[in-house]
Amino acid sequence: MSGGDALLSDIGVRQSFVCALVARAPDDALYVLQWIPWYVQWSCEFAPGPAGLVPRKIAARTRAGIGPVQTGVPPILAQVLAGARGSTANVLANASPIPTVLSRRMDVEAKLRFLRARG
Repeated sequence: MSGGDALLSDIGVRQSFVCALVARAPDDALYVLQWIPWYVQWSCEFAPGPAGLVPRKIAARTRAGIGPVQTGVPPILAQVLAGARGSTANVLANASPIPTVLSRRMDVEAKLRFLRARG
């Protein structure tokens, strides 16, 4: 956020993923054979332009990465697999989103502090 005019000055998004090779046994148990972590990250800043704010990619903070292929089950993947017997991602994607309402400038700043502290 900028000083006094409450305009968004820059933004960054990082999404992390895990691709896994998983086998399902006849008893419905899931076994992870191999997995690999990867991520994509975008960052841009907004500069004033003739028609409003213009986004500009920040090359140093826009990147992607992939980890080595691994065996075993990381704890986060074990938790996801434990819930795999319920609703699928397609069902969850069609669920109503939980809105975030920020009514005052203080709300925006508090939310930003929370997100920055979370990392």
